[in-house]
Amino acid sequence: ISENLPRFDKFSLFGVHSVSYNEDGKKSYSLSAETIIHKNTAVGPFTISLVKEVEMRKVLIEVFQSNDSNHKGDDENILSFSPIQLIQNVANNISMSEPVKRIMIKKLDIKTFQMKTQINRISSGKVILDIASKKLTFINGFFIVSKDKEKLLANKAEWVRDKELFLVPGHYFLVKNNDTRMKGKRAFFKIDKTGKLHKVQ
Repeated sequence: ISENLPRFDKFSLFGVHSVSYNEDGKKSYSLSAETIIHKNTAVGPFTISLVKEVEMRKVLIEVFQSNDSNHKGDDENILSFSPIQLIQNVANNISMSEPVKRIMIKKLDIKTFQMKTQINRISSGKVILDIASKKLTFINGFFIVSKDKEKLLANKAEWVRDKELFLVPGHYFLVKNNDTRMKGKRAFFKIDKTGKLHKVQ
């Protein structure tokens, strides 16, 4: 991508699509974005120096899970979150000089498929990925819809990379069978290899 782009710090791309394939030549991930903006920005009210940021809008990531799973066991997450690397690769490909320090996504959808069947969906109104720490934060609304249609709704969540879990630091709702609603506060959740959602004690 970068060979055809102009050499300046702020520019926009429209209708971006990126695909990743595994060693067998099968599609493993795809990412599409309505708009990608490359810019310098301040990360806080008292920050003097600017950092390179990529802002993506209306991003859809599709994860294609192969049937011959290499997971270690039933409790292994279906989503190892390689999409973090995919997002970062797209951002770095359009960066002209210094590496991108932060990626902000306005409206993100992640859909996981197994044998062409969608087994879960993760959505958020806004996502911030800090490249150095690999900290991925979901804000402005966060929800998961599992294979069995169980729903997790929260205002904010974080991806705990070393444990491959989602942390909801505040209040959340769990909806089962479209009518049973349970309320809680601060909890960890995971998605197993079948696409089902579990609360981790």
